Amino acid sequence: MKKIIILLAIILLIGLSFSLGFFSPYNYFTAKHELKTNHFMKICINDKGMRYMIEKEIGDKYGIDVIDISNPYRAKPINYFGIKIYNSIMMDGYIKTNGEKIYKQYKNELDSLHRQFILR
Repeated sequence: MKKIIILLAIILLIGLSFSLGFFSPYNYFTAKHELKTNHFMKICINDKGMRYMIEKEIGDKYGIDVIDISNPYRAKPINYFGIKIYNSIMMDGYIKTNGEKIYKQYKNELDSLHRQFILR
């Protein structure tokens, strides 16, 4: 009975680590490593054309490297939950380093340009 419980616990831990994105290139641990070097990144998925260019331009202005990983020929599947965790940790680190005011300026500028792009 103990062996079955241990085996189930191991299977559960492996399943959780896959679902949380621990085996993808963008996860909690890589975000923490990037924050130690003060390298802020935002991962975008399937952002095409003008939207990605706008995010990249504004991100460069505020020191955030914006990357689009929507390559259809990727060998590894994209773990969306891991990327969501990665992006939230990155933005929290950005706020702690640069302050809430600069982050709000970044978000406001990004939102206003997205609205202009959508309304045209």
